[in-house]
Amino acid sequence: DVGVERVEYYVDKNLKGVVYSPPFSWSLNFSSFFMKHVRLEAVAYDYQGNNNSDRIDLILQNKINFSSNVLKNFFDFLRNHPLLVTFGAAIVFLKLVKTFRNPEVKQDEETSSHPPKAAAGGPYSGKINETVLFDGSGSSDDEEIIVYHWDFGDGGSAEGEKVSHVYTKKGNYTVVLTVTDNEGLTDVDKTTVFIRPMVEKKSEGDETTLNTEPSTEQGVFWYIFSALTILMLVFLIFFVFRRRVFL
Repeated sequence: DVGVERVEYYVDKNLKGVVYSPPFSWSLNFSSFFMKHVRLEAVAYDYQGNNNSDRIDLILQNKINFSSNVLKNFFDFLRNHPLLVTFGAAIVFLKLVKTFRNPEVKQDEETSSHPPKAAAGGPYSGKINETVLFDGSGSSDDEEIIVYHWDFGDGGSAEGEKVSHVYTKKGNYTVVLTVTDNEGLTDVDKTTVFIRPMVEKKSEGDETTLNTEPSTEQGVFWYIFSALTILMLVFLIFFVFRRRVFL
């Protein structure tokens, strides 16, 4: 009877608006995506300070105004599949942690390449002035070996997977094989080759002799034999001379 002075509007017990003139209407824009349940309360006051209230519970579902249907569908999917969203978020989080802890790991994995593996084969053997064959086909690489470089140990060299070389002096030589792949990575392997002296035939018969100096054992034998012979001669001369003196 006295008349309404004002109407206060509360959302979840929080004052949101006051209206002083009829028709005492008030609008509220629900813009928060996560708000699903709210309690709206209106309290009317007369000029004598008396009041009366009324409240209503609102449940908001899919009332968000998206500018794009694609974005709306995306958020609907996330909301309807919470376990999948949680699992995906955990994977992304672990990836981020790993990246920040080791920022160069991925780059190293992508750019790293294994060097080739050289295999010179051997040991080899041969004779002076005869061809010795060398084989590096046992070498391997995850890409492609493009250079095989051989150092024969006597100043000579050659390139190729399989090569040959002629030595002019006897002895043991260290042979070095260096391989290079198409990424410029290299590897080295070493082997040995023993070169024997040439064997020449006698002018008569089929027996052969080595074209070498007498061995050390033979020299010692002849020295001992010569010394014993000289001692025996001296002893005989002394014995004969002694008999003539005393006779």
